[in-house]
Amino acid sequence: PEYRYSDIAVSCVGMLVDGLDALYARLKRAGIETWSEGGIVQLMDGTRSVVVRDPDVGAFVELFEKRAE
Repeated sequence: PEYRYSDIAVSCVGMLVDGLDALYARLKRAGIETWSEGGIVQLMDGTRSVVVRDPDVGAFVELFEKRAE
């Protein structure tokens, strides 16, 4: 079945990364499914984030990059 990010017991993991734009571009070229509407989004605190689906198990993977201080 197709899982939603808000479903109980859905698998998800978050990873802090450097170079989010380059990493996301590589993932898109590899055909990864993006779950975040519009791709990379910027949160109110300046953090940039994108949620993709793991192609092997369908888990949600949040990649995020903190604003440079």
